[in-house]
Amino acid sequence: MTTPAPMTLADAQSRLSDWESALQAASTGASYSVEGQTVTRQDITQIRAEIQRWHNTVLAIQANNAGRQRSLGSQAAFAAPGAGTGSAIIPDSLWTDGRT
Repeated sequence: MTTPAPMTLADAQSRLSDWESALQAASTGASYSVEGQTVTRQDITQIRAEIQRWHNTVLAIQANNAGRQRSLGSQAAFAAPGAGTGSAIIPDSLWTDGRT
């Protein structure tokens, strides 16, 4: 059995970008296909979770490449608006989708 190659930073950044594009499309009511599935406005919670997962993966790979170890998922990638300071990955305008 062959061990799969570790994910590269470029691959993780590409998947993060795909999910950010899915969020943009879904927030306007369009559907978007990513990783073999079609997501729509109803999937915004799932899309946000995928963005967080891939952002954490990018951070972990960057930390590993810099010689530091960081466990995946050990820190939230972004906070909801008003939940502290710092910049969020997802703009405030996309947090309110009329249903949440």
